[in-house]
Amino acid sequence: MATTITAEALPELAQVRLTITTDTALVSLVRADANGTATVRTRGDDVLGIIPPAGTNIVTLDYEASQGTVIYTATDTAGAAHQASVQFVLLQPWIFVPVMPNYSTALQTVTGYNAQVPGRSTVHEPLGKTSPTVVVRAMATKRGTLGLWAGTHEAAQGILDTLSRGEVLMLRQAEHRGMDMYFIALDADLDALTVAGAETLWGVSVRYVQVSRPIGNLATALGWDFTTVAASAGSFAELRTRYATFEDLRLNETTP
Repeated sequence: MATTITAEALPELAQVRLTITTDTALVSLVRADANGTATVRTRGDDVLGIIPPAGTNIVTLDYEASQGTVIYTATDTAGAAHQASVQFVLLQPWIFVPVMPNYSTALQTVTGYNAQVPGRSTVHEPLGKTSPTVVVRAMATKRGTLGLWAGTHEAAQGILDTLSRGEVLMLRQAEHRGMDMYFIALDADLDALTVAGAETLWGVSVRYVQVSRPIGNLATALGWDFTTVAASAGSFAELRTRYATFEDLRLNETTP
C-alpha cells in the first residue's frame, strides 16, 4: 500500500492537521517553512517507528507551523519520502507552550518589540601591547521586550498566566517573516494603556530571552479539557467508540 500524507490548515486554532495513511513504519516527519526545518512534534507513542495496520489513518496536529507555505515530508523505513504542502494563515499572533499547547493565548496584536544581541567575546588589554588580545565567541541570542495588547484585564491576566508557567514559550505571528521565536519570560508587567474606569485598556510587557526549540513530545491538545470532553460525548460508552486509547482521548485524536 502506498503511503499518503495530507495537510489541512485549521487557522481558528492555529494548527495543521496531518493525516498519514501507511502500512510501513515512518522514521521521520519533518516540517519546512519560513522558520526553517524541524521534526514535527508528536505524542510519544504514535507516528514514528510504529507499523500501523493496513488502511489505518494516523492523525497528528502540528502547532508550530509558520505563516505561509509549509511542506511536510514523511520518510519510511525503505527510504521513500512522501510530501504534502499547505498554505497556512495565522489569524492573530499566539504565545503558547510548544509541548503543552493547551496553555495557549491568542493575542490581539504585538504592540512593541525590540531585540538586543549581546556580544560574548572577551577583550584583554595586556600591558606593553598596543593591540588587544581577544577571546572570540559567537554572539548571544536575542533578548529584549515584547509589548502585548490585551484589551480587557481578564485577557491580560490570561497572557500573564501563560507567561508564568515556567516553560519555554513560542511566539508565532503573521506579519514579519523570521520573527517567530522560542523564548523564556524573565519577567512581565501588566500595564494600564489608557485609563478609563471600567473601559480601561490593558496590555502586558514581557522581558524575554530567545532560546532553542524545546525537546519533548506533545502532552496535551489545544482547546481540549474536561468541559469540552463532556460537551462532545454523551457517555463513557460513546467515548470508547471514538477513542482507541486514553492517549487518543487526552490529545483528542479520534478513531478514523
